[in-house]
Amino acid sequence: MNDPEAAAQIANMPKSSEEWSPRVSEFGLTAHLLREILHAVKGSGQIAIAVAGGKPGELKPFPAPATEVDRAIAAAERQWTESFVGQFGFDATDI
Repeated sequence: MNDPEAAAQIANMPKSSEEWSPRVSEFGLTAHLLREILHAVKGSGQIAIAVAGGKPGELKPFPAPATEVDRAIAAAERQWTESFVGQFGFDATDI
């Protein structure tokens, strides 16, 4: 990590366009439960901010593994949404 040449090479690597998510093989019951606890703690912080009169920011969930089933469900939901808004004269670019 302290080698300037290696650091420059890592810094020049292209950034991925996909958002990071853990692999399915690494996401067992323990990781799932820890993710749920993390979301509960973050949600409690959001509630405390709102109760104190503040405006809580957007809560970004910790990523979970994305499987082909999840992608197929997202594609089906997108297709349904496009057909639904099309009934009202909107285009897919309006979503």
